[in-house]
Amino acid sequence: ISFVLNYRVKGRERRYTIGRYGEITPTKAREEAMRIKSEVRGGTDPLADRAKGRNEPTFYNLADEYERVWLPRKKSSSALEDKRLIKRLRLQIGSRKLFEINRRTVEAIHQKKGATAPYEANRTLALLSKRFSLAIQWEWMEKNPAKHIERFKENKRDRFVKEHELPRLMESIQAEPDPYIRGFFLLLLLTGARRFEVLTMRREDIDFEVPEWRIPDTKAGRVHVLPLPDEAVEVIQSLPRILGNPYVIIGRNGKTHLKEPA
Repeated sequence: ISFVLNYRVKGRERRYTIGRYGEITPTKAREEAMRIKSEVRGGTDPLADRAKGRNEPTFYNLADEYERVWLPRKKSSSALEDKRLIKRLRLQIGSRKLFEINRRTVEAIHQKKGATAPYEANRTLALLSKRFSLAIQWEWMEKNPAKHIERFKENKRDRFVKEHELPRLMESIQAEPDPYIRGFFLLLLLTGARRFEVLTMRREDIDFEVPEWRIPDTKAGRVHVLPLPDEAVEVIQSLPRILGNPYVIIGRNGKTHLKEPA
């Protein structure tokens, strides 16, 4: 359902779509209709002005340029996370002209994701704000619609397994039929490494003779060498290898690492 205004210019009837219900309130639609009528009385054809904007850059264009110019400057872990978020945003607003994206558009995306994943909703909002800031620098936009939107409260996410919880946790892990998901959780427990570090663990970074794991891209931005307990080595060596795939924790399609273990 959309709000539409009918008007005439030089005897020709025109239909101007103001916006979709849910993205714009009836009150705002009426205000916009009054503004458009005022322009028409002044001799302007709003549809003609809109047609001129058909060559305006879209969110797709901004996403492509961001990935080409900005992502190569970021750490591989951050770049991969950005690409994942961008992929979802392309599906949501990819074809929109940048001048059509307003605060309400961004708030709707933030609120929808925040209902189930507030941390990721905030990361998405930060990514949008950064990209819109770059669009302003490139003179593709005049203002940033992601600015001054209140973030969701994020609870501290550190959680340590208590001794009495360990037997039940191990039982659940061993019951998991997928060997890579099982291996992922075991390696988290045995190494104490971060989630993304374990997911992107490469066999070429492991020295089985020492044994140790060279983590090339940590959150601190530097290489970290982590001694591996014998139990971790056993888990790694037990996981099936796929020719051409360098990762230890292999994804469901067999071509890259696992993305979402749960």
